[in-house]
This record gives sequence, structure tokens and C-alpha cells, in this order.
Amino acid sequence: MRRFAVWLQGEGCRVLMGRRRWGFLSPRKEEWLGFYTMRVVQASCPEDAAREAVDMVRRELSELVRNRIDEPWQVRVEKVEEAAADVCPQLGFSWFPEEPKGGSGSS
Repeated sequence: MRRFAVWLQGEGCRVLMGRRRWGFLSPRKEEWLGFYTMRVVQASCPEDAAREAVDMVRRELSELVRNRIDEPWQVRVEKVEEAAADVCPQLGFSWFPEEPKGGSGSS
């Protein structure tokens, strides 16, 4: 098996977020967010690596993303390249705000 680094972008995620201000956590509210992330996976080809990375991220976020059934969120593969043996798997997400679907505020 070969190792691949897969860069992903997600969008349309309804996430329950709390913010810290002066050391205190504000009441949590739903926000629309997108994200960037990278995963290192083992696969036989770049296409299999992309599928595995997308599945991995969907599993990781299954309890965090709170979209209704009529609000599907997307994960798009940005880039796949063979990874050197010393590249460590990266975990975590870089989140960014998005406009709510339909242009109205989050509910």
C-alpha cells in the first residue's frame, strides 16, 4: 500500500458552537461553517485514497455536524499526492464562517 496526503474542503456544515470571551464560554448557538483539513491515508491509488479520506472525515464529524436531512453538507477533495514516509497524519479542522443556506439566519 502507498501513502497519500489528501487535502479536503467541507462546506454547508451546521455546527453548535460556543465562544470564549474574557475566559467565559458564551451560550452555544448553531452556526454555518466550512472547513479545510488534510488526512494521510494508505491506499492502492489516488482515487481510493480520496474516497478513504472523505469517509474518514465524514465519520469524524458525524456527531458534530447537525444538518437536517434536507441540508446535505459537502466534502470536496482539493488535492491528492503521494506522501513521504515521514509525513505524519494531520488531525483537526480549520473552520471558517459561511452564509446560512437560504440567506436567513441560523435556526
